[in-house]
Amino acid sequence: MSLTTKHNKTVSLNINPASIIKIELIIVAALLLLNLLQQFLLYEGIQPKIITFIDLNEENNFPSLFSGINLMFTGCVVLLISLAKDRGSRFYKHWFFISFVFFFLGADELASIHERVGRYTSIFLGVEDTIGGFIWVLPFSILLLILAYFYLPFLLHLPALYKKLLVIASIVFVGGGMVMESIGSTMVGVSVYYPLEYIVEETLEMLGVIIFLYAFFKYLKNEIGEINLSFLFRQVE
Repeated sequence: MSLTTKHNKTVSLNINPASIIKIELIIVAALLLLNLLQQFLLYEGIQPKIITFIDLNEENNFPSLFSGINLMFTGCVVLLISLAKDRGSRFYKHWFFISFVFFFLGADELASIHERVGRYTSIFLGVEDTIGGFIWVLPFSILLLILAYFYLPFLLHLPALYKKLLVIASIVFVGGGMVMESIGSTMVGVSVYYPLEYIVEETLEMLGVIIFLYAFFKYLKNEIGEINLSFLFRQVE
């Protein structure tokens, strides 16, 4: 015969948002400078071995890993906010879905999902494969407009500070990820300024995520307060 006893464990998360934001800004600034230096060295005919590891235009390297993890980390912060909300509140599901969006964007950054979407969209529309790399902007733009439509009431209900930060973050992130991507697609192979374009593009994307993260950290601190996570363990005796 066995008896089951329950033990509650409460875990407090002590996070210093200011330190995290500063570290991330330093990383972005370092990547920006390294990529500009890389372009100068390439212009001089020098190709350092570290080039693919820090190149903002490459996949499966440090910048893409940093971006993917940071997007998912932002999703975790939003998930904490959603869990702290009353499930009967009007925008509880909105917060929860925002966390899913950031998790998806993080997975996309790590697995290049949007490029696969671009190829399938290119095939579906019967468009040349040469533009399949950026035609993903079309279906993603449609999803973005749908998301904006349903989330406008949510945005409007927020206090002015968070509203302003989220609008700025959205403009910076979308401006880098979609607008600059479209511009860059016309420069590949035909313009010597293309490397500068993708450096600006990726830098804007990373800065956009950092602004999102800052906004959610501020909301978590000012509107939610301290969060204690309680875990229930069952022990068989």
